[in-house]
Amino acid sequence: MIGKLKAWAERRFVADWRESWKWASVQFAAAFSALIGALVANPDALLRVIPYLPSGPWRAVLVALFVIASFVLPTVLRLWKQERCDEE
Repeated sequence: MIGKLKAWAERRFVADWRESWKWASVQFAAAFSALIGALVANPDALLRVIPYLPSGPWRAVLVALFVIASFVLPTVLRLWKQERCDEE
């Protein structure tokens, strides 16, 4: 059973998945998840920020940029060639 699970994981995950915590994309995803978790735990924090956002069409532009950045930035970070952090 364990052997089958290990073989399944080796076929589907990148070879160096144990090093994934060093990748910029994974670090960004962790920080973004922490931000979203904080907002879910304390929704009043987001409500206090909303009055400072621009109004009218600029608010829609800001929301669109946020949504695009939440997809584009992790994708670019994942595809970016990063230096190998070999342990000595």
